Amino acid sequence: MHELRSLQLFGNCLTNKGLAAILDNYRHLESLDIRYCFNIDMDGALRSKCARISPVRLPNDSTDDYDFEVQEPIWADSGSFSADYTGSGSDYELDSEDYDDYCDPSRYLDGVYEDELNEEDRMLLRGMRMLMK
Repeated sequence: MHELRSLQLFGNCLTNKGLAAILDNYRHLESLDIRYCFNIDMDGALRSKCARISPVRLPNDSTDDYDFEVQEPIWADSGSFSADYTGSGSDYELDSEDYDDYCDPSRYLDGVYEDELNEEDRMLLRGMRMLMK
């Protein structure tokens, strides 16, 4: 996976620390899309690490060319947030089983437990968890 050339983390909760780890460990990265990753503050250190990558799509860059519908994030301190808010406005809602898959670190998507994965998939899963910390 160290040969990774293109990475898109659209709307991810990635932080500066996670992005720095990605940039330090994936030296062959040629394309990076972190649009809507609003936990990232592109400081000078991150900008210099990204200088070798082209194209780089930053958190506030336009999404006009994105293939999927993009909705504005809901911020607790914005006028668009309501205590009555119960859904995302999309057609897809996580049911209980999907939510368990999403939140339980010992599970993989679709209810597959980590011990059911082959060794290569387990290594990939552990690596991704490390980057998400």
